[in-house]
Amino acid sequence: MFKNSHMLDANAVLRFLLQDIEEQFQEVKAVIKRERCYVTLEVMAEVCYVLEGLYQVSREDIVDNFRKINFDVINNCRNS
Repeated sequence: MFKNSHMLDANAVLRFLLQDIEEQFQEVKAVIKRERCYVTLEVMAEVCYVLEGLYQVSREDIVDNFRKINFDVINNCRNS
């Protein structure tokens, strides 16, 4: 979608937000810090579905998590 950028899939976003698998969290965090990344609306919808349905995360917490991923990805793009 964007030249020289990497699309994060739902698993990467979930690992980053949940930090439930430390090794995968660290990998995704490193990619976000060193590469230009983006997340599609379809991926965000899937993440929302999984967080709400499987992990029983409230909608308010999902919004907070989306703000976190948005800040981290956009902040990195500005610094690239």
